[in-house]
Amino acid sequence: MKKPKKIIVTVVAVLIVVTSLGVLKIKANIKKATAEAEKNNKNEVVTVKEGKLGLKVSATGSIVPKDKNNPNYNNLILELEVDELDIAKIKKDQAVEIEVDALKGELLEGRVTEIADSAGTAFQEEGSMPGAVTGAATGGVSSYIVKVSLPNQIIETAVVDTDNLTLREGQGKKYLAITELKRDDKLEVIEKDDDWYKVKTPDQKIGWANKSNIKITGIKPDSNGVASKNTVNVREKASGSSDIKVKIIKGEQLEVLEKDGNWYKVRLDEGIEGWVNKEDIKASNLKAGMNASANISIVQKDDALYLPIKGIVKKDDGKYYVKPLKASKDKSIEIGIRNEDYIEIKEGLNKGDKIEITKNKKSKDDKQGPMNFDGDDNEEGKDEE
Repeated sequence: MKKPKKIIVTVVAVLIVVTSLGVLKIKANIKKATAEAEKNNKNEVVTVKEGKLGLKVSATGSIVPKDKNNPNYNNLILELEVDELDIAKIKKDQAVEIEVDALKGELLEGRVTEIADSAGTAFQEEGSMPGAVTGAATGGVSSYIVKVSLPNQIIETAVVDTDNLTLREGQGKKYLAITELKRDDKLEVIEKDDDWYKVKTPDQKIGWANKSNIKITGIKPDSNGVASKNTVNVREKASGSSDIKVKIIKGEQLEVLEKDGNWYKVRLDEGIEGWVNKEDIKASNLKAGMNASANISIVQKDDALYLPIKGIVKKDDGKYYVKPLKASKDKSIEIGIRNEDYIEIKEGLNKGDKIEITKNKKSKDDKQGPMNFDGDDNEEGKDEE
C-alpha cells in the first residue's frame, strides 16, 4: 500500500519542477522585454558637423540636339521637366549633376542655360511657332522645360579601313548611297549606334557606315574627352616616365589640344595643361534620345554647421531649441537652410557639440515636435540634398 504514496510524491515533485521552470522562463522574458524597452527609450546622441550642405531639385528628361530644326549630334543639350512647384527656384548658371540611364556610374556636370517662365509664358524653342511654349501638364500638375548644357562632345577622327566604302543615308544597303570612299580617306565620327558609325567627310557629306570598315585614329583637336580610368595621370611631357603634374578621376572633362603619337595634350577646367596617354581618355557616349536624371543645385554652402533635422524642436515662442548632452535645459539656436535630412545651425552651437534627442517624450511647450517645421521658415523649401 506504500507504493501508490511514493508515486504521488514523485508526481508532485515533477509538477513543482515544471512550475519552477515556467516561472523562471516568464521572469527571463520579462527581463528581456524590460531591457529592450529601456534600449528603445534610450536617447540618441548626435554631433554637430561642418561641411557641405546643399539643397537640390531633382528632375528627369532626355538628351536632344540643341537646334532641333538643324540637328548637330555633336552639339547636344539636356532638356529637363521641372515641376511647377520647383520652377521658381531654378536660375541660370546653376550647377547640375547628371546621370544618364544608359551610362550608369558616370556622373556628368552641366549648367542651367534656359528656364521656362514660372508665370506660365514659357520660353520659345528655337524655330518654334510664335506662342508655342514648353510647359506641359500631367494629371493637373504643370511642368516646365529647363535646358541644361552638356560637356562638349568629343569628336573622334577615323579613316576608311577597306578598299571601297559606300556611305549611305541609313544603316544598311537598303538606304540610298551618298558617296563612295576609298581606303585611308579621312572621316570624323559624329555618332555611334551599335555596329554603325555616322561619319562626316572633309567635304561635309554625312552618312552611315558599318564600324568594321572604319578605323578610329584619334581625337579631333579642340574637342573634349573624359578620363576613362579610376585614376589618370596628367604628365609634364608625352612620356610614361615624365613627372606627374596632377591626378584626375574617372569622368573628369578634358579639352584635347594636340596629339603626339600615343599621347594627347589636354587642358583641365582649372587651366592646367599636361599629357595623357590615349588609353586613359575616351569619347563621350552621349546620344540624342537618351534619358537622364539630374539634381539641380539651388543652394550650396561649403562650410555649414549642421545637425540631423530630428534633433531640433520648435516651441511656442517660435524659436528653435536643442538639448545639449548632459545639460539641464534646452538651448535656443538660430537655423539656416535645410533639406529633408539636415539643417544648418547659424548660431548657438559649435562644431563637435553633442546633442541629445529625447525619444518617446514631448515637452509641454513643444509647438510641433522634432522634424516638424512651418514651410515659411525655409524660403528655399524642403528639397532633397
